[in-house]
Amino acid sequence: MLTGLMNWLKGEDIEQGQPVTIEVAAAALMIEIMMADDEVSADEEAEIKNLIHQTLGLSVSEINELVELAKSHVNDSHDLYQFTNRINEEYSVEQKFELMVSLWKVAYADGNLDRYEDHMIRKINELLYLHHSHFMKAKHEAKEALGL
Repeated sequence: MLTGLMNWLKGEDIEQGQPVTIEVAAAALMIEIMMADDEVSADEEAEIKNLIHQTLGLSVSEINELVELAKSHVNDSHDLYQFTNRINEEYSVEQKFELMVSLWKVAYADGNLDRYEDHMIRKINELLYLHHSHFMKAKHEAKEALGL
């Protein structure tokens, strides 16, 4: 699972059109939330890096490279499908739910939940074939974890 990421981190080229790794897909969805309100905050990016560190245990330089790679994929993408499809192929319902909690944490990181962030998370929830109850429970769990 980490093979693609590790090859990239070692400097091996990723060919154009090659499917994104599961790590890049998850990071890209967090980047999408960060960019949804057209205001990229340092708090949101720091939260993304923190979540990646907690989940994957990568070094700071590896996290920075993963985030930059995910940003590149987001900038080159036309929709969320390539990311959500990859997640659907690999993640269990529980893992998808944990990703949803992470997306909410990113949205709340700057202290302001924008309607575009809310809409984007709702859309991702649907693309991951999760129930509305997952959407609401993940939102609640994120707020509780952040002390909001």
